[in-house]
Amino acid sequence: MAETFSIPSDALYPRDRDHRFRIYGRRGEVLHVIAATDAEGLGPALLQLDEDQREIGERLVDLGAIGILDAVERRWLIMPWHRGEESATVVAL
Repeated sequence: MAETFSIPSDALYPRDRDHRFRIYGRRGEVLHVIAATDAEGLGPALLQLDEDQREIGERLVDLGAIGILDAVERRWLIMPWHRGEESATVVAL
């Protein structure tokens, strides 16, 4: 069997302008970096992740609770912790 190893996310995605926003998926208490991008690529990255998931018959949320971290300022824009039992109501304005 092949030996597995992990690469620290800072080695893959340095804390710089090009990798400033990290997209995380959380399952249980474990966070996984899914992608990293700059501000202009954040929307396209989420859309591409959704498209990739659809190609394999899954949804973006199947990656876990999605969160976005500003890795330079070290603050969450969208926190990947939510209450799954609460339903959301969308109201058109």
